Amino acid sequence: MRAIVTGASRGIGGATCMKLARDSIARGEPAKFVACATGMRPDLHELVGELNALGAEAIALTGDLADPEVPARLIAETQAFCGGLDAVVSNAGYSSAGDLAELSLADWERVFATNLRPTWLLAKAAYEPLKASRGALVAVSSFAGVLPRAGGGAYAAAKAALIVLCQQLAQEWAPDGIRVNVVSPGMIHTPLSASIYADPVMARRRADLVPLRRVGTPDDVANTIAFLVGRESARFDTQPHSRRAWRNQEHDVDWLNAGSATLAREPVWPSECANVGLLTRRRPCQARARQGSGSTTGPIV
Repeated sequence: MRAIVTGASRGIGGATCMKLARDSIARGEPAKFVACATGMRPDLHELVGELNALGAEAIALTGDLADPEVPARLIAETQAFCGGLDAVVSNAGYSSAGDLAELSLADWERVFATNLRPTWLLAKAAYEPLKASRGALVAVSSFAGVLPRAGGGAYAAAKAALIVLCQQLAQEWAPDGIRVNVVSPGMIHTPLSASIYADPVMARRRADLVPLRRVGTPDDVANTIAFLVGRESARFDTQPHSRRAWRNQEHDVDWLNAGSATLAREPVWPSECANVGLLTRRRPCQARARQGSGSTTGPIV
């Protein structure tokens, strides 16, 4: 596996790097990873050290993805280090709370420039190497992109647009053998949300909203991302969303929804994905990609 993961210093991004590295090493494959963050923070340095200690080859790259020149540079440097590219995980994000009537133009543009545009620019730059490897791209959206909440600023709108961007990429790239998926977590227990879950009452309330009575962790999301970039998910075909596939959205559940996919065969989901929820099936898409080269589009988690 040769992969780049943005937003990789901690939380979902860091867990994804570790999961992909362990899986690659367990399969006896070369494992080369580029972990990206805005700056060279201690946790990014520690992550690269842990990856190398596992037996992977890893480096850290930095750059502000809101700068439109950065995504292409990161992909070029990743190819130079890895000698190719099998997977892109676009995980970096940014949020700024506020009521829409009071939100500044600068805040709106910053949120879109960080949560939406980088995935498109990373995808553009990675198209040829992913085509050569018949690889995969996974973007991390948010459940806010399905169910917005008052006071969330531009975050929900940007994440909703990211879901649709990945749907279109999946349809355009499927004939080239490139799989595109989007993962939309709920309020996962990460370092960024640790202060909320430090309150036992709040933690219990959040867990009670989930049918499994547990809040998702970065490892839960990383397991799903690893499955989606792996060859086990190579036979997914795209299909437009069904509103019925979102019928549990009012419960703010961390769940797995493949309702936007028709599977060429019955899915066998890895046991590591068992905690992220349920799998549904929808009608076949009229304009299907050719068998074995399609994609599933989100929301996935």
